[in-house]
Amino acid sequence: MHTHVMGQPRGEALNQALEQGKDLLGERVIAEGGAAYENMKDFLPPLFYSTGASRDTFDVHHVLYAADGGEPPRFVAVADGSRICAERYDADRLLEFHVGSGEAERYGGNLDRLEGPSLEGGYYPILRTGYTDEHGIRYAQESFGSWISGLDAMVLFVKLSVRSRQETAIRIRLGGGRFEDLRYSGTPEQDDNEFAYAFREGSEPAVYLLWSPDNELPENTPITAEAYESAKNGCKAHWDRMLASGAQFVVPEQIVMDCQRNLLIQNKMLRWRYSLGAVVYHDSFYQPESSDAMSTLAMYGFSDAARDGLRDLMGMTKGEKYYVNWERGERLCHGAHYYLLTRDAAFIEEHAEYYASLCDELKTQMEADPNGLLERQRHCGDIAEVSYCTFHQAVCWRGLRDMADVWKLVGRADLHARYAPVAANLKHALYSAIAQSQQTLPDNTLFVPSMLLEEEQEIYDPVTATRMGGYWNLCMPYAFASGLWDVNGPDMDGIVRYLHNHGAILLGLLRFDLYPTPNGEFRSTGLPGYCSAGFDNVYLPSYMRLMSDRDDAERLLVSFYGKLCHGQTRGTFVSGEGDTAAPRPAEKYRSAYGSCNSANNLAFLLALRLILVRESFDDETGLPQCLFLAHATPRGWLEQGKRIEVSNAPTCFGEVSYALVSDIANGKVTATVHMPERNAAQGVRLRLRLPGGRRIRSVAVNGVAHKAFDAKQEVIDLTGFAGELDVKVRCG
Repeated sequence: MHTHVMGQPRGEALNQALEQGKDLLGERVIAEGGAAYENMKDFLPPLFYSTGASRDTFDVHHVLYAADGGEPPRFVAVADGSRICAERYDADRLLEFHVGSGEAERYGGNLDRLEGPSLEGGYYPILRTGYTDEHGIRYAQESFGSWISGLDAMVLFVKLSVRSRQETAIRIRLGGGRFEDLRYSGTPEQDDNEFAYAFREGSEPAVYLLWSPDNELPENTPITAEAYESAKNGCKAHWDRMLASGAQFVVPEQIVMDCQRNLLIQNKMLRWRYSLGAVVYHDSFYQPESSDAMSTLAMYGFSDAARDGLRDLMGMTKGEKYYVNWERGERLCHGAHYYLLTRDAAFIEEHAEYYASLCDELKTQMEADPNGLLERQRHCGDIAEVSYCTFHQAVCWRGLRDMADVWKLVGRADLHARYAPVAANLKHALYSAIAQSQQTLPDNTLFVPSMLLEEEQEIYDPVTATRMGGYWNLCMPYAFASGLWDVNGPDMDGIVRYLHNHGAILLGLLRFDLYPTPNGEFRSTGLPGYCSAGFDNVYLPSYMRLMSDRDDAERLLVSFYGKLCHGQTRGTFVSGEGDTAAPRPAEKYRSAYGSCNSANNLAFLLALRLILVRESFDDETGLPQCLFLAHATPRGWLEQGKRIEVSNAPTCFGEVSYALVSDIANGKVTATVHMPERNAAQGVRLRLRLPGGRRIRSVAVNGVAHKAFDAKQEVIDLTGFAGELDVKVRCG
């Protein structure tokens, strides 16, 4: 285990922030001009550790190599360069790397001498590290998964090189596999399952490896420098083709672009899977989180992957003893959303009987329940209490309503007529139960419990002080983002004040404390990611939706940059399920649980999409209403000479494209907008969040003066226009 000392001033400041009900750090960022990477990245130490060979072991996180779609074989590359495992972190089949001419030391064994980790080009799944051994000799390593002629399955490539000219050696151990599965360059000395390369001045400076632990390599498959470079170029071309096949969100901030591209690659590998490679959650699913990951892929233009994933998830459940209604609601919600984005009527018709069976089960429960609600079920996986769970009920209401209206759109008036009243009845019963259960607190905040109609109701203050409060914080955003409340109404105002005043958020991230542990303390037996107070950003997307729906650009951006800076590893963009706010004592780095994680990845991806493109929905029907473009962009993205570009982004009105080009130094911004053409939005609004306190002075659309703009709100109303628009804006 690597140990480092964290500076006390930062620890003391963090503990003070954790003690507050308000997100003082996030609010300070807003007050000082708004969130950005540079003004948020130093608040917390970086994430680096995750679960190792067992669920309670701390070790370095890994980078996943898998094909688009995630089918085996898969490789787990430990980010310090020490080893690469087949399939899982605890696998016996692995390559392990040691360096040094005397008693060999493990590559990456001392993090003070590790360079990186980083990814080729900033985003490709090609892990790069450098390492200096105890004698001052420098090495470099690079690895990736790619393909070779004669074999359809992915194989592993590794390059190890010596940067110094001193005499040294590289030793490679093959664990749990056959040497027939491995190709290597040069002529190393071999001893049982280990082979070694000696390096002297003038010797070949690099070693190349090709490993296929699951599939037999074709005969006479060479591994040379040329073969290695060809395979690396093939890997990069493969993922670039994948990225090019989706929507394009291009912004003038390189780390945002690198993160976006890498997380899309990760989630195309993971698809519906919650995680791959870790000893916890490997190849697992959770219906709410997995369905959300599919919807996000659809919003990025990968509709085939989303459709296939939603179909796969139809047959998956945690079982009747768990939260099967929540699962039913999520299937309905995301099936309906997929249709609204794609208008894939064939998908809805193909699965009409399946979706109707979900609705029938919910209808039957409501008819049998004395309160007109769905039956009481287990709160969530970790909380066994059985109750009328608010978020179960809200998600099911949303799913019933949305699917009923989708059936109306595809010509199934019979199914609409059967289930639209069921949704209306559930909404009425749910309003009644919430009214009987909620409490307005002395600070004028509104507390809505996660379990309705209970005789005794605990109010969580601060939210994460108790285990139940922590799980309230994870689960209730599903209800708050469901559309059950008027998003800008007085009740939602009170709910949001409760979140923001009672410790739900820090740095825009969703707080969580599993055990819980007092702030500033650590649980010696605690799991990675959960041994102290921290976050669980798997559930952040619903909070982000809520902030976006409320048009709270500043808080959405705090969450966006909070996730970018502190919700994943630096340089490799790897997230676990939950993560600590601080390291354990004497360590420099924070830890996560069960990385990598598709649902945590989508927190960033969803936020970026909402920043650039979002829809609103009718409160009664749930059908798409208005389209909002660039409503939450960081002001720095419109500084002089910068460009924002969105191409072929799916929306509930059809694909939209636009580009914003800033010539702010000369008082001009130009927008080119290609309006969606499939079904008309009731309103289309473009926002220009200008830097430096500038305001819109005049607007022309296609050469004609346009008066429909609000300089104070920075919004240009483009409702009623069609086709290509040339929008010229004067500002000052």
